[in-house]
Amino acid sequence: MREKRLWRFWRLYRFSFFSYLFVSLSECRRRLSAVFSGIDNCQSVTSITESLGKLFIPCDCLCELRVDQSEFRKNFPLFILIMADKIRRQLQEIALGIDDEIINLPSELCEEAINETRFSLVAKPVNARKQNLRAMLTTLPRLWGVSEEVTGQILENRKIQFLFQSDEVMASILRRGPWSFNDWMCVTEKWNPDQSDEDLKHIAFWVQIRGIPLHFLTARMVTHIGENLGHFMETDFVGDGAILVDFVRVRLLCHIDVPLRFQRKFQFGNQACILKLRYEKLRNFCSVCGLITHDAADCPSGNNPPPPPEEDDDEDPYYNPEDTETNPPEEP
Repeated sequence: MREKRLWRFWRLYRFSFFSYLFVSLSECRRRLSAVFSGIDNCQSVTSITESLGKLFIPCDCLCELRVDQSEFRKNFPLFILIMADKIRRQLQEIALGIDDEIINLPSELCEEAINETRFSLVAKPVNARKQNLRAMLTTLPRLWGVSEEVTGQILENRKIQFLFQSDEVMASILRRGPWSFNDWMCVTEKWNPDQSDEDLKHIAFWVQIRGIPLHFLTARMVTHIGENLGHFMETDFVGDGAILVDFVRVRLLCHIDVPLRFQRKFQFGNQACILKLRYEKLRNFCSVCGLITHDAADCPSGNNPPPPPEEDDDEDPYYNPEDTETNPPEEP
């Protein structure tokens, strides 16, 4: 019976309801801009609070919509409360207190903290919609085989910091990468004090190159091809005394916002060849544009609507730590 009343409410008043919601949230957004810029803080906060108050009180909202309050008092949509709660949390980003006296911390305390965090790396998911931070926090140490030797904590901007007991263990983790979680890649970088979000947008892949004519297969040629494919790091092809091989490998540092390429044309003198590329340990990617940050269903290039903005799931209790994927073995 309750579901029928809610459905009736939705059918009768959905257009008026969304119009009211749009106006209320638009006013809040306009006021938030003034608050964050430090202009007219008191008046803006008061206006936002009044607007949110209407969203939180079903009677006021229903009155604006000219809805029978007695019939639909208990059918006020829950997601409106969630939206209003998010706006309330955003209000706490205002700059009140920024001009107060600076608090100086003891230098020995700062040195102690730096010493305790010197063996740490930062991990970040490439697909926020498919990779839960809390699940990553508990699962990655198990994939690395060091669950008893590492501690982790979730940082802002969807990052995780893992603290190791020694530099050798941390270096081993980085050397065995790249790593993936829930079938999507993860960025893993050694932490440094000057690290920025832009530094956490690179993944080093070993790339197999197939199709180089045998009479052009030299170490210098492989290096030159790798340099034309992207940010070249190294190659394990030596050339001297090498037997016939199906492919050669180069290590490239790939930016997650740059589409991957799987075939490239090269001109070897008078001979044109198509070289095929295979990225070792690569998991899901978009088959439409080549990015590793989304799949084809969410690709804007495929006339799909852009995915919703990233949500902070630090407080999300609904995840399955077992819903993960270890790094698969390399395929020849």
